[in-house]
Amino acid sequence: MHHRHLYAVPLVGAVMIGTLSACTSSVASDSVITPEPIAAEASGSVFSSSPIDVQAHSGGRGEYTEGSEAAFINALEVGVTTLEFVITLSKDGVPVVWNDARIFAEKCSDTAPVTPGDPQFPYVGKRIDTLTYAQVHTLDCSKPLADFPEAHHPQGSTILQLKDVFNLAKDAPYVRFNIEPRTEVDSDEATALPQDYVAAILSEVESFDLSDRVAIQSSDWSVLPMVRASNREVLTVAKYDAETFTDGSPWLAGIQYSAVHGDPITAVVALGADAIAPNFGGPLGVRRGDTGARPETMAEYVDRAHEHNLLVIPWTVNDPATMVDLVNAGVDGIITDYPSRLADVLNDQRISLS
Repeated sequence: MHHRHLYAVPLVGAVMIGTLSACTSSVASDSVITPEPIAAEASGSVFSSSPIDVQAHSGGRGEYTEGSEAAFINALEVGVTTLEFVITLSKDGVPVVWNDARIFAEKCSDTAPVTPGDPQFPYVGKRIDTLTYAQVHTLDCSKPLADFPEAHHPQGSTILQLKDVFNLAKDAPYVRFNIEPRTEVDSDEATALPQDYVAAILSEVESFDLSDRVAIQSSDWSVLPMVRASNREVLTVAKYDAETFTDGSPWLAGIQYSAVHGDPITAVVALGADAIAPNFGGPLGVRRGDTGARPETMAEYVDRAHEHNLLVIPWTVNDPATMVDLVNAGVDGIITDYPSRLADVLNDQRISLS
């Protein structure tokens, strides 16, 4: 098995995604995956030689309704080390835990208008940025999704605010948060400007004094320098896939694809981010042997990223065999819709969560 080495992340002064906490779990168990304290070195951020950061995408939407209170509670009970989720801004600027620009009928049902005779009611089908959080909060978003047939869907699941997630994790001081603002480079699809997202998210982060436990992740790389300029403690994660990392891409914050010879690691180093998040599949995930899944080269990728002091956190990985391949390649964390599945894999591999 490939083993990670210790690296300090310079000029961050934050605890690292993937290895950061010196705190123990309030939901600890006898499992191998129980979070363990890790001593920080240098700036306080290290790559660990063994633990893996289990990141529950939208709380683990393969197990419970995405982004719901039940999903986040389940993820905490599983013992994940990071809650990973998308933020969209409502009309009144509230950072809302929601993956989409709109309220889709496949996910939500109307209940009642927030005030009698509200001309915007019904709210289903409307864009989040045209609705106040009070309006959004009336929705019941507990419908089952075809891509996740095994998930539980408690009735009455409402859309949370960012601060709700922070409050849910207040008794789990080892837990980190990987927050993705839902920015768009296409102005017609944008729900808010990148700087508005950064300001709204960091305001909540700082009000909860969580800067050293938060990363901001984005496929829109213009977001990440804004974060670094505003709060150097918050880690930055450069996310990409085959659609965003291309020649002439508007997602790369002015970095020229040809100038970095089509190499994402070189691009992320030039960007100045702390971590790189390569895509490993859609809702069902890339499986071992699929086109584009080349675990035999992933270790080389990880080694080179680590040489540049970058964490490697692939998304969204749901296939157990692929999880094993990535763990063996030395990744620092894995974003998954199935945190319990990844926990089982780590138990089988006798690897602890970070």
